[in-house]
Amino acid sequence: MESLDLRTKLGEKGTAAESRLALAFIDLEEGRPAEAERLAREAYEVFEAQKAADNQAGAQAALARALFAQGRRAPALREARQARTLVRTSANVLARIPVQITASLLEGIAGTDVQAKLAPAALQSLQREARERGIPRYQLDAGLALAQVEARSSRDAARARLASLEKDARAGGFGLYVRRAAAR
Repeated sequence: MESLDLRTKLGEKGTAAESRLALAFIDLEEGRPAEAERLAREAYEVFEAQKAADNQAGAQAALARALFAQGRRAPALREARQARTLVRTSANVLARIPVQITASLLEGIAGTDVQAKLAPAALQSLQREARERGIPRYQLDAGLALAQVEARSSRDAARARLASLEKDARAGGFGLYVRRAAAR
């Protein structure tokens, strides 16, 4: 928070918005979706004004997750889809992949039947792309999202995926992902 306060005082709108977005993701992890929503909206407004589409999409994806965590499914899906549209043609895979994971996850667990059927293939594709590009964090994120989607239809498949994911995360030294996989 001190960093955010300093950046705000210095008038560094872009970096202050980046700090807000990072704090929004922390709030989501710590179970404070209302605070995450506020911070993501603030970051989104700055990125939109700066016409920073990749950052804007990231903030929108965080907003979608915060809304979903509060049980607001329809607005969460709308934000996720808009974010995906913003990054659809982005060359920045570090911006595009996590936004697409969020959109596919939310469609898989709260979208229409057609969207729910398409989500696993989309998440598997994103997981494969992250692995091929050497981005283990996003590979693990896509795997966790895929397990959540699979849990709707097959608890056994979801459990097996989580066990495999936990093993991979442990082998790679990704403790946070080990805990996430074990907690689901």
